[in-house]
This record gives sequence, C-alpha cells and structure tokens, in this order.
Amino acid sequence: MKHITILLLFISLGAHGQLVKQEETKSTIVGQVNYSMTKTPLAILSFRVFESDTMYSLTFRNVQYTHIDDYKQLTWMGKQTTDQLYETMLSFFSDPTKQEGDYSETYTLGNDRVTLRVVKNLGIYQLLVYTDFGSFVIQSKQLDKLFDIR
Repeated sequence: MKHITILLLFISLGAHGQLVKQEETKSTIVGQVNYSMTKTPLAILSFRVFESDTMYSLTFRNVQYTHIDDYKQLTWMGKQTTDQLYETMLSFFSDPTKQEGDYSETYTLGNDRVTLRVVKNLGIYQLLVYTDFGSFVIQSKQLDKLFDIR
C-alpha cells in the first residue's frame, strides 16, 4: 500500500509540472475580406504574440457549409510562414501555367493540409483554398486586402 501511495504521489507531481500558464494575449486583425453584398466575413487573418513566437490564424467561411455560419480556422506559427503563404497564393494569379486545367499544389500549413487551385467563375479567376475540413475561394484583390498589402 505504501508503494502505491508513493507511486501516485510521483505521478501527480509529474502531471503538475507539465502545466504552464500562458500570458493572456489579444488577437490583432491583419486583414478582413467580406462578401460584397452582405458584409458577412469571408476570411479574417489575425495573429497573437506569445513569448516564444507569433501564432497566425486564418478564419474562413466554409463554402461547403452545413450551417449558414460555418466558419473554420487554420493556424500556424511565424511571420515568415505568413509571408510565404501570401507569395504562394499570389503566384496562382500571376503564373498562367497554374491557371490551366486541374493544376493544384498541396502544402502543410501548421498541422493542416492545404490545397490551392485556381477556378474560373463568370470569367473571374479565383483561388480555391481547400482543407480537409472546409474550403473558400478568394480573388487577387481580396488576397491583398486579407494580408494587408496595399
């Protein structure tokens, strides 16, 4: 019985040492894109600064929604990754070979798989951003606004 008590004591001490309180930080919006007719958010890019790094979040309205307010979120760490994401997404609008047929590219962003593909809708090129849990489409001008590029 004494051995069980000592074992339980060590287990509880180990579990206590793994819990570290994070400083409460507020989210800062980088950019937001709305649907033109309803002003409903299509996508919001934001970040939160922590002691060790900056976490970015891309919240988007899922076009495959089952509910009218079905929003999904991608998260990743670091400004460099955010800059690479913007450049990669923008390249789909500037490179004609990426606009042909069913061309797509798949990346890992944070812990999620993201596939990018250009679709043409009513003569306008849009980027389809597809994840395992949802997707959205965005135009070139909207992309600049989302990433606060003027």
